[in-house]
Amino acid sequence: MFPRPARTLPFVALALLGCTKTPYDIAVDAAKEAGKRGDIAQAALQWNKACDLQPKEKETCAFAAQSFTDLKARRLPGAAQACEAADIDACVANLKDVVAVKPQDPDAERIGLRGFGLWIERCRGVDRNTLDSGLGAVQCMFHGIDLSGRTTDLYPQARVAVAKRFENASQGKGPGATYALMKTAACLAKGGRAAFDKIAEDQLVAAASILIQVNVRSTGPIALSSETIALCPAVAQALGPRAQCGAPETNPVSYDVRVSLGTTRHTVADETQVAHYKAGVDRRPNPDRGVAEREVDRAHRSFDEIERDKNEKESRCNQNRAKDPHACDPYNAVVSTYKRRADELAAARRKLDQTPAFLEFDIIKDFTYTIRHHTWSTPWSYEAEGQPGASGTFENKDDEHPGFGPANIVADPLVPPTRDGIEGELRRRVVAAARARFLPEFESRASCLARPWSFDTPELECKVISEFFKRGGPPDPRVWMSSIPCDR
Repeated sequence: MFPRPARTLPFVALALLGCTKTPYDIAVDAAKEAGKRGDIAQAALQWNKACDLQPKEKETCAFAAQSFTDLKARRLPGAAQACEAADIDACVANLKDVVAVKPQDPDAERIGLRGFGLWIERCRGVDRNTLDSGLGAVQCMFHGIDLSGRTTDLYPQARVAVAKRFENASQGKGPGATYALMKTAACLAKGGRAAFDKIAEDQLVAAASILIQVNVRSTGPIALSSETIALCPAVAQALGPRAQCGAPETNPVSYDVRVSLGTTRHTVADETQVAHYKAGVDRRPNPDRGVAEREVDRAHRSFDEIERDKNEKESRCNQNRAKDPHACDPYNAVVSTYKRRADELAAARRKLDQTPAFLEFDIIKDFTYTIRHHTWSTPWSYEAEGQPGASGTFENKDDEHPGFGPANIVADPLVPPTRDGIEGELRRRVVAAARARFLPEFESRASCLARPWSFDTPELECKVISEFFKRGGPPDPRVWMSSIPCDR
């Protein structure tokens, strides 16, 4: 049995209202549909929503209470079992539907709080005073907090304690391990560790990066700038922290390249264009204006004539109507003609108003101008040991023309390419080739990529160095911190 509407309206009233459903009606319909589908969670949610909207509807609220009782009977036993077993995922999943209906339900709160407490104790039991187990305990606690929306003071305490453990473990380690340990400590509890965290990062870059040397020799007819000859800083920037420029005595990995930039050839091709533009306005007398004026004069004379006739006959009508029943017949006969001629005069005047005295014609002229198409062609090439050479021609194009204001043609000034711009294109290609040369060197040093993150093994140093060369810089702690948010 389902509740009746709050008030019964006559059919005509419903028709006038357009039978628009209220939020209450929508909730009741949704609850009924959910009941038919056997969806007890949605049925309880919608019945309780309807009751909140119309709390005086006793039958609706009775359905809401009963459906919520049925939902709890279905969900709470499973929730209690999962929560008592410290299975936070199943615990929260079983309580979800109940809490969605009544977030402050005391039974759900009691069971959920019990499950959360047992889960936190289970997480604390994971910690066996090792680095991996300590981080695992923090991850475990955060999972329960994130899933249930609850909090506990034990979580920040665990973060601080484990951070201290990681900080102490960094003493005497290599630059890779020290970086990972200090990054983790700063992530868990930043405190005063920010400065040491940055020092560890700088030490990792200084110790792990490869020293490189880029030797550029110009072999073309055009001398290259110092920025192109001394290309190592640009190559190192493209490679990131993995590479630094080193002096010859440091035995760097070298890259020798021969570069040629030829003489620029400038060609010009002219193109003639014609623009049509409005040069002015030609005003000429309108021949229709005289016709319209004459028509007004004619209509005016005709109207004046009929008006005099009408006035005379109207006067005789007024003087003789008392003694002669036909005295007004002449007047009545002329009225229709009077009105027609008045309309003709008004029409003639309107036509005159609409006929301009002068007609205007646009004066269209042509403007012939020349567009000059410029092309600058500069041959280039480079050769490096162990790589296929490359060559080609840099082409720069630009157009110019003087423009013409009356035709709304904006002037296009000539912007020739600069020598530095052309050389910059060559530098970008050589930098890309140098980068391709050094990438295999980086990959050869990333030998521990497949190994898992573990902070209690001597392989941590190799793992961090491998990630450093693979990722192009010090690895982000989020790589191994999983879902744990870092302390900001």
